[in-house]
Amino acid sequence: MILLQWMRMPPRQSSHWSIDMPLFDEREHGFETEFAHAQEIAFKVKARRNRLICLWVARKIGLTGQDAVRYALDAAGDEMRHSDDAIIASLLGDLRARGMNIGEAELRSELLKYDQQAHQEIASLSQKRR
Repeated sequence: MILLQWMRMPPRQSSHWSIDMPLFDEREHGFETEFAHAQEIAFKVKARRNRLICLWVARKIGLTGQDAVRYALDAAGDEMRHSDDAIIASLLGDLRARGMNIGEAELRSELLKYDQQAHQEIASLSQKRR
């Protein structure tokens, strides 16, 4: 009986979607903005971490001053496009080519340490800008 009454009801003139769509669009835009911000922060952290680990490797292989900075910028720039495993392999290759006996575990430990440091530095920079 109720079903028959419902079927006889005239169609609504306006849908509830027309009211909610701007709210939905705003929420979607908010999520997109948040995602883009998170990606930007992740990129900055990875770039800083890579520079820090490359400076560490530069010191280990005996580079100082501008030579160390140049090595770090070149190596970190090359490695931004690669995975962490590729970064580790590249840096291990540089260390072993110069006769350094540093293992993968130690390098990964340093990478983790510099990742945490980079997170803290980027977070503090973000807070200063607000």
